[in-house]
Amino acid sequence: MNIKGKRIIVTGGGSGMGNAAVRRFADEGARVVTIDLNDQQAYKDVIAMKGNVTDKAQITEVIGEAVKKLGGLDALFNIAGVNRFCKVEETAEDTMDFILSVNVKGLLFCCQAAFPYLKENGGSIINFGSQAADNSGPDSAIYSASKAAVASITRKIAWEWGQYGIRANTVEPSAWTPLFEQISDAIPFL
Repeated sequence: MNIKGKRIIVTGGGSGMGNAAVRRFADEGARVVTIDLNDQQAYKDVIAMKGNVTDKAQITEVIGEAVKKLGGLDALFNIAGVNRFCKVEETAEDTMDFILSVNVKGLLFCCQAAFPYLKENGGSIINFGSQAADNSGPDSAIYSASKAAVASITRKIAWEWGQYGIRANTVEPSAWTPLFEQISDAIPFL
């Protein structure tokens, strides 16, 4: 990776894959701001900020402040994500609202907030999807639907914002994270 000096914002950097990404980017010499709902431990020169991706006004302000601290923006990594496991027939409205609010609305709000800064010089948006969007798994219909929406939104962003030199991609990583530990308990062969 040649990301030395690149200015990167990572959402969901307080734990799991987000935290691993933040550490790797910092180790490779990138300038990083991590945004998470929870308090985060400092790592090297990484700037940790609190922000709620589901609050459009707040996340727009936080991303604006992050860009100021970085002196610009080269890449946005949307890694923040949630799940609540439940059977399709038992999925409550508040569960559905929670998952879709973070995984879909929050991701879109972050992309919208970063757009004016990325539009200046181009850059990258990397949205974290999931293999669950295309595969079945236990008790996660709404999570799977939310990650299918992430892939769709990302394709539309690439199509619409490509004219500004903005690249948008979805990745579907697999890693042993706190969220995956919850899944593994429900899968008999893991």
